[in-house]
This record gives sequence, C-alpha cells and structure tokens, in this order.
Amino acid sequence: IGHVQVADAPGRHEPGTGEIDFPLVFSVLDQISYGGYVGLEYEPSTPSTEGSLAWAAGYGLVPRSQGSGGTKHRPMVGFIGLGVMGRPMARNLLSAGFPLVVHSRSPEPVAELVSLGAARAETPTDVARHTDLVITMLPDTTDVETVLLGEDGVIESVRENSLVIDMSSIDPLATRRVAEILAERGATLLDAPVSGGEVGATEGTLSIMVGGDADAFERARPMFEVLGKNIV
Repeated sequence: IGHVQVADAPGRHEPGTGEIDFPLVFSVLDQISYGGYVGLEYEPSTPSTEGSLAWAAGYGLVPRSQGSGGTKHRPMVGFIGLGVMGRPMARNLLSAGFPLVVHSRSPEPVAELVSLGAARAETPTDVARHTDLVITMLPDTTDVETVLLGEDGVIESVRENSLVIDMSSIDPLATRRVAEILAERGATLLDAPVSGGEVGATEGTLSIMVGGDADAFERARPMFEVLGKNIV
C-alpha cells in the first residue's frame, strides 16, 4: 500500500526522541493535497490504536485501521450528533471496535467519546474529509440539511463512493433531495430512522428501518447489527 512513513531518529523500531515537528510534517502534506495513508512509528499510550492516536485528529489525521495486534479491522466511521440517542449509539460502535471521528454542537459528549478513543472533528466537513462512512443522528430536518449540505457541511469534502447514513427522523422529501445532491458527488445516502428510545440506543436494541441501495445496506449492516436488533 502506498503511504508516507513518519519516523524519528534514531531509527526504525527503536525508541523515538520526540523531536519530530508533526505540525510541520502534516502542514506539508496538506500543502501538496496528500490524502492517503500515513504510517507513524510511536509508543502506544493506550491498549487501542485509536486511543493512542486520538491526538492526530488535531493535525487532520485519524487512524484508518488497527495494527496486527489489535482487534478486528473496522472501517473508520464519522458520527455527527451526540445527543440523547447519538451519544450511546456512538459509544456502542466504539465498544464494538469501530474507530470513530465525532462531531457535535455540545463539547461535553465529544470530550467523553474522545476519552474513550474517538477522534475529534471541528466541523462536519472535517468528519467527511477523514472518513468514507458518515452517520448522522440529529433532532430535525433543518439540522440534517445544515450538517450535510450547509457551510462547513459534509457536502464540502465528501468523496466519491462515500456512504452517508442518516438515522434521524426527518421529512422524506428532504431525504430525497439530500440523496440527490450527494449522488451528484458520487456519494450514497441511506435513510435509516430508528425507534426504541434512549434505552434502545444504550442497550443496542433499536429497531432500524432502512431505505436505500441494497449494496449500501450490506456495507452498513455491521454497524446496524451493533446498534439494533430489528433491522428492516
């Protein structure tokens, strides 16, 4: 796999000196519009790769997968909306081994998820920039449209073949409009509202009603199976 490798003196597999100027390195990668993998040699500070590298989000980097000694490989997932429902849902995904990049209007739930190993994103645009799979769990139609299509929204950095899963309960006409706009960028939207309330979100027993492309549904199924028990 083509990638950029970052390692400080004295050498590979040897203790680092802590002398790498990461802001400089990452700013150069930004200047050349590098969007691929970055390999870092580091001494883990937590049992999980995601926890050890959570600091990297501050530089625009997030871990895409775990090393050979970690748990099962999972895709990096963006999660926007850490309210009454979204917060426990995001916790369950983290517990199941899905590395997360999270964003929410309230800083407290973001801080909690970061303490559990998630990476922090400052805007929905940042979430989409670092993931190919984004989940939104928001209060109403206006919030979803703003987060996905507005200024600093997902639409500004969403990549071709990305999957957006809206688990909010919103106006179906708005869902169709958002899906059409995302499709123009090569991304797919799944409409996946839920029932079961805060208890279902906490216990991972939500009912999830999914509408959209069959291949996209199969791609999202592993996450749905963590979040709910009745998936239709």
